[in-house]
Formats: sequence, structure tokens, C-alpha cells
Amino acid sequence: MKGTSSLDPYPCTAENIMKLRLLFGLALATGTFGTTACDEDVTMPVDPVEELRQEVRAATQPFQDLAAATEAGFAAVSPCVAAAEGGMGFHYLLEPRLDATVEGTEPELLLYAPEADGSMKLVAVEYMVMAPMWDAEQTGPPTLLGQTFADHRAEEARHGLPFPHYDLHFWAWEENPNGIWAPLNPAVGCDAG
Repeated sequence: MKGTSSLDPYPCTAENIMKLRLLFGLALATGTFGTTACDEDVTMPVDPVEELRQEVRAATQPFQDLAAATEAGFAAVSPCVAAAEGGMGFHYLLEPRLDATVEGTEPELLLYAPEADGSMKLVAVEYMVMAPMWDAEQTGPPTLLGQTFADHRAEEARHGLPFPHYDLHFWAWEENPNGIWAPLNPAVGCDAG
């Protein structure tokens, strides 16, 4: 039966775990020690968005240095993007990733904001999918963890990019008061600092 074993007939409930912790503390204090086994994982559930943030940070950590990103093939594709509601920063694209797939740990773009010392700070990533390729095989825009990509198929919605696409921002490095998926971040601008 799940939650019990032949060695320990007590189910792995929060109450029984608290009792085991108390007994463990007493055993340590008295110098006696025993073990018990539970076959249920009693850890807290993982937030998939936070898990993705940690995975994206691990995957993009080497690109904290913009020179490392450009050496790896990321190229500037936009001036610094900002509006009254907030900014995105400079967009750097790794063109070979631009296709009809969504890989959480392999974003197509890295977004950098200028710092007061003249350096660039990695603030976010952006997932981008070529719309014609996606639309040939799928119905509706792509999604990632339940978030629907923005539709930039119409020319006026392409932010100066010459091709129709879908995109989704993910603020893995800079907190965004508008939310981790929001395109604009009021904490990011184009003025250094």
C-alpha cells in the first residue's frame, strides 16, 4: 500500500512526519538512533515557472557577459526598445534557433539593458517562432507553460523585424512588476543606469 512499508507501518502523513522528527530529536539527544522509510515524496510541489526561471538562468549564465553572447553567435537585431510603460532593452538573436520549435532552455533572443558604467546587463530572454513555419503545422499561436505567444504576423506588429513571427518574453534575470511574461518592464529603460 502506498505510504507504508513492511518496515514502517505508519503512513507518511504530515502528522507522522512531525512525530518522526520529534523522535529523531530525542534519539539524537539520548544517543540512540533508528531509521524509518517512506515511499512517498513529502517535498513541496515545484512551481513550473520558477523551475523554468532557474533552468533558463543556468542555460544563459555564460551570457551575462555580452561579449560571450556575441562570440556564441547572438547578434544585435534591434536598437534599445522602450516606451512610456517600460522597456525591453537591446535584442540579440541566435539565428540558428529561429525555427518552428519552442525549447524552454534555448531562447532565440537575449535582452540586455544598458548600465551606468556602460556595460550591458542580461535582463530577459525572448522566445520567437517563425509564424509561417509554425502555422504550416499548428493551429493557433505557440504556448509555453500555458502562456500564449504574442502574434506578430501583421507588418505593423513586427517591431521592425522583416518576418512574421510569434514571441514571448520571459524576465528570467530582472524582476518585472508587470509579471514575468509581460513584454515591457518598467524597471528597464534605454538610458544607462
